[in-house]
Amino acid sequence: MKKIVASVGLVALGTSMIHGVETGALNSYQNNKAWSVSATLRGFYDDNINTEKNNKDDSVGFEVNPSISYGMAGEMTALNFTYSFSGKYYEERPAGSSDNWDFTHVIGADLSHSFSARTSLFLRDSFVVGQEPDVLRSGNAIVGNQRISGNNIRNYASAKLNTKVTELLGFEVGYDNTFFDYADEGPATSGLFVVAASNSGLLDRMQHGANLDSRWTLGERTTGIVGYRFGLTDFNGDEAIGGLVASPVKSEDRNSRSHYLYGGLEHAFSPDISGSLRAGAIYTDYYNDAAADPNWNPYLSANLHYQFLPESSVDVGLSVDQNASDLVGNTADFVRDTQTIVAYGKVSHRIFAQLYGSGSLTYQHQIYNGGGTGVDGKAVDYLIVGLNLDYRFNRNLSTSLGYNFDNVNSDINSGTDYNRNRIYFGVTATY
Repeated sequence: MKKIVASVGLVALGTSMIHGVETGALNSYQNNKAWSVSATLRGFYDDNINTEKNNKDDSVGFEVNPSISYGMAGEMTALNFTYSFSGKYYEERPAGSSDNWDFTHVIGADLSHSFSARTSLFLRDSFVVGQEPDVLRSGNAIVGNQRISGNNIRNYASAKLNTKVTELLGFEVGYDNTFFDYADEGPATSGLFVVAASNSGLLDRMQHGANLDSRWTLGERTTGIVGYRFGLTDFNGDEAIGGLVASPVKSEDRNSRSHYLYGGLEHAFSPDISGSLRAGAIYTDYYNDAAADPNWNPYLSANLHYQFLPESSVDVGLSVDQNASDLVGNTADFVRDTQTIVAYGKVSHRIFAQLYGSGSLTYQHQIYNGGGTGVDGKAVDYLIVGLNLDYRFNRNLSTSLGYNFDNVNSDINSGTDYNRNRIYFGVTATY
């Protein structure tokens, strides 16, 4: 079982779109001008750069992080674009790296357009080149559990059309696409056997999703949802991932089709508290694997937001879904995917005039589907904690101090269990 590494950033709790003239979706600089730029310089200490249980290697280092954003909010159309670059230098070179630097690129774009008071379109794209698994993910769950050297790519794109047919009934039609391409290619072989799969063979894939939701107005603050989603996962690494070299298990043997049926509610408990719930079931068919039976699994997506002060909020959530896996297990009954349960929480608070604090906690319980005796039905647990203090001298200059803790515990191999502590301190200039 590979090991988990989480980046120093706090966990992403979801995605947001800019709606119409809601300029609050822009940052404070974009309210005065369309663009803003920032640059961060910080030093860090990492006590376990290779995520080992024993014989840990530690390192100090520094990170440079410039970014630029552009935002525009009009009566009918709103647009936001961001680009962020991170160059992180480790004094001690991490295992598997060709040099002491990690480079990460993050590009995001959001567009919304209201055709009328009843019909709106929302478009989003998020493109990442990086090494850390929580940077490369596209949702709550982490897939691929260690820092992976090289220019690994993840792109997520989505489109949603919302229309209200009557005062009671509306519809949401959506499509999303996630693309993964890892730099590591080519399996390792020994004699007649494939002894190790590459990251491309295990995780290169295209995931398609399409949904049709009916939305029912049940009250001034309540909307009911009944929906269907179709999912298609196409592993396109086109490599052997296990078994005999002459007749191996291939990347595409793990392809799947999923059908989601769910119902739910969106409700505003007050102007400051809102939440949503979707619950149902997933039917999955592994159409390239004749030995795999289709299965049913639960589906859940729930979140709650509380804005208890203008610059202070709490978010909590819980999700149950299926995700890809970087583990093969016994090739006679290889791992096809995982059932993943993720619980998360985040709090942001303005402690006093110029001091801001935030904290996050994510717990992930991942159960393997397939892999044979000793793997099938077993689980691995992740815990990720982040704490940050931010002191803002003025609107253009701030300094931050943070701490991150990661822990992994596996039912499969206790030798892969580990914990990791990181601290950082830096300054940010914004204009």
